[in-house]
Amino acid sequence: MLLAALAEDAQVTLLTVGGVSDYGNVKVCALTGGGRPTQVDKARAVLNEAIRSHWPKDIGLPSNPFHFDMVLGSGWTSGREANLLRRTFYPTAVTANALHMDPRGLGEALGDIGNGGRVAEIHREIFRESDLVFAPGPKAARDARRLVGEEGSSSRTPVHELIPGVTPVTGAPHRKGPVFELLMLGRVVDRNKGALDVARAVGDLLRWGDRRVRLTLRGVPPGQVTSFQAFMDDVAGQAGAVRVLPFTEDRARVDADIDACDALVVASENEAYGLVAGECAARGRPFLVARGNGNGFAELLSEPGGIAGEAGRRFVVEDAGTVSSYGRTMGSARPYAGPRHRVIVQAIAELMDDYDRMAGHARSLRSALADYTPAHMARAFGEAVHRVMSGDRTSTRQGAGGRLLVPDRCPV
Repeated sequence: MLLAALAEDAQVTLLTVGGVSDYGNVKVCALTGGGRPTQVDKARAVLNEAIRSHWPKDIGLPSNPFHFDMVLGSGWTSGREANLLRRTFYPTAVTANALHMDPRGLGEALGDIGNGGRVAEIHREIFRESDLVFAPGPKAARDARRLVGEEGSSSRTPVHELIPGVTPVTGAPHRKGPVFELLMLGRVVDRNKGALDVARAVGDLLRWGDRRVRLTLRGVPPGQVTSFQAFMDDVAGQAGAVRVLPFTEDRARVDADIDACDALVVASENEAYGLVAGECAARGRPFLVARGNGNGFAELLSEPGGIAGEAGRRFVVEDAGTVSSYGRTMGSARPYAGPRHRVIVQAIAELMDDYDRMAGHARSLRSALADYTPAHMARAFGEAVHRVMSGDRTSTRQGAGGRLLVPDRCPV
């Protein structure tokens, strides 16, 4: 998304492994090998070997060492390789590396604290050598500042908080049917995504709330659809209460899913940003996003001076003190607030009862997002990079209309 937006006004080259999606005006240099796109370790090895063993022209890159002003990497996925590329071929360029996750928080959510610590250390090493770190939304930016802040103020890498751009559109006309349709998107089989909590909530609504509601889970690996469907039937206690669909990268299919639902639910225990909520909001559809143990989009909506004021805060589910289906407590220490799915039950019921008003809030949020398009994201990011190139190591933040906000809005 960022690369395509930057390529509207700059020359952008992507060095990658294997097949790629449509990146618009981006020039793509694709290396062979690395297996499937999900095999990140193999892809990293291919990139590393290509940079160490070839001249730039041999892998499709310019030979001029001054050609690039900036080299971008994606944190632990390709950050080391971005830093290596800069050192080896383009020493005058600055490197900007992304943080797309909360390593420790995600490790806790997935029950693998040790690996979370290792991934955090990898990010810390990458960011130490980078000239800029960029992160989506307030939560990820705060996580990034914590990672770079441990090095001390004199050597701290500046952080830029960007807002992943969306293009507000008027979705298909919506007509509520006899069944209230809920949707979850993403890799819903991951324990972190909260699908089990939402499915249990749907089961309770059907059993005790006299509500006609159905949950669609879009994002299950094709080979697991049948088994996950059976599991969800057991969780909800009623066949057909949950519909399991395979993961898709077809943007039109995802947009159609959003337009067909009454509301989207995001219930991740830990989410750096939660892009699907922004995509839903851009289409003017109501949604619920649980705060959990940190959700970037929930913070963006509820922080002082949030992008849509009170209209945005209405979509945030406050679940602090609740315990998830996997036994993890949400939020900071506070009195026990019961099972997490019960809070989700209440949030869904309130949304159903006040749907017309919430739909109006969703349309207001869609209008507010007109100041946070991909072009605005690219504009603020470009300005943040130019500040770094000029020697300014101040952390920054994207504001409405692509404005760049500085120190007073970016505490460490």
